[in-house]
Amino acid sequence: KLYYNGTQITAPNFVVANPSLLTVDPDDGAQTVVFNYTTTDEAGVVSDPATVTMPFTPLTISGTVFDDGDGNANVNGTAIATPSGTQLHATLLDAGGVVLDTTPIAANGTYSFSSGIVANTNYSVVLATTANATSSNLPANWNNTGENVNSVGAGNDGSVDGKVDVSVGTVNVPLVDFGINHKPTADDKTEPTQINPGGTTQVTVPTLTGADDESATLVYTITTLPANATLYYNGTAITAPNFVVANPALLTVDPDDGDQTVVFNYTTTDEAGVVSDPATVTMPFGKLTISGNVFDDGDGDTNVNGSAINTPSGTQLYATLVDGTGTAVATKAIDASGAYSFNDSDGLTPNTAYTVVLSTTANATTPSLPANWNNTGENINSAGAGNDGSVDGIVSVNVVTTSIPAIDFGINHKPTAEDKTEPTQPNPGGSNTAVVPTLSGADDESATLVY
Repeated sequence: KLYYNGTQITAPNFVVANPSLLTVDPDDGAQTVVFNYTTTDEAGVVSDPATVTMPFTPLTISGTVFDDGDGNANVNGTAIATPSGTQLHATLLDAGGVVLDTTPIAANGTYSFSSGIVANTNYSVVLATTANATSSNLPANWNNTGENVNSVGAGNDGSVDGKVDVSVGTVNVPLVDFGINHKPTADDKTEPTQINPGGTTQVTVPTLTGADDESATLVYTITTLPANATLYYNGTAITAPNFVVANPALLTVDPDDGDQTVVFNYTTTDEAGVVSDPATVTMPFGKLTISGNVFDDGDGDTNVNGSAINTPSGTQLYATLVDGTGTAVATKAIDASGAYSFNDSDGLTPNTAYTVVLSTTANATTPSLPANWNNTGENINSAGAGNDGSVDGIVSVNVVTTSIPAIDFGINHKPTAEDKTEPTQPNPGGSNTAVVPTLSGADDESATLVY
């Protein structure tokens, strides 16, 4: 629309007394306004028409969405449009919060509005996962880190809410930018079962780890403490939760004695101050044990095996744990299944050399068996079938930090040969022979005897 001195010109052939009073109101958007005029001289002669051409581009609001988790005060970073695969949208609102336009964020992280933008008017732009949103929302585990009209100056608008106000004058407003951040993660840690060291001995905690898309450095925080252990940082006990760990490699734990599963939680915090969901550290501790079996083993092979036995000829057998000084540390009656076991409650300690002695008496430091029974071999079968090379009812065991099962003994019932007494019979005389009664015997373990 053309105006002269503020009044719309509604018909052609309008005589302009003062050309400086002409104005034009183009339609919205990209437009090229064209109109013609002539001049007339004092003789009344009219010129050929001349053309006025006035191209107009629309006013625009535009900007970029950044993956921005560096924690500084500026809105910047790496352009992003689909965090965790979810398309983001920018929505233009008027000063009353009414939706004027909405657009998906382009693959290069940018957006732009031009339709309906009027000079000297206030607007706001909202970032969300849905079109036409009047308030911000982001995919799970993502958060806003700032918004700013960076064309005005780097920084942020002071309210981290996924919404930014824009005042449009008579020029385009670019760099209306948003920063978002992916929530960091903390990794669960589950250790294999290890021997409880007992006492006040501390064990190294597995190194705490996590990840973040934007931050090079994470802060680790112990959020809960174990109920059955004491956590230490650089040798000092941690007495309260929410303890910030500067160096995870300096974490140790002293579990309570016995079978324990130590559990505690921690989080990571990224450079933007966003905290991860809690992760769990699980550290099972078991008793240190030496255990094995006694076998009725008379088959003559080189392996220690056979049928379980605990009372040969009705006599109870005992296994005795003997330390390097020859002192009996603990003794156990062999149970009905032929088994025995020693643990830390019996005085067993890691990194110690012991012997186990099989005997008919408790606390014996030398082996013994009932009459007519003998040893046939000893071996740590958990280390490999065979025997220890000395058939004597004693086996050496070097305990380090893991339990040692299948420390086994073989024993054998001595076979018997039966007396034979025949009734008196006539001597056959000369070179005649008499039949000898059949030799016989018995053995608990062997099917065949040699006479």
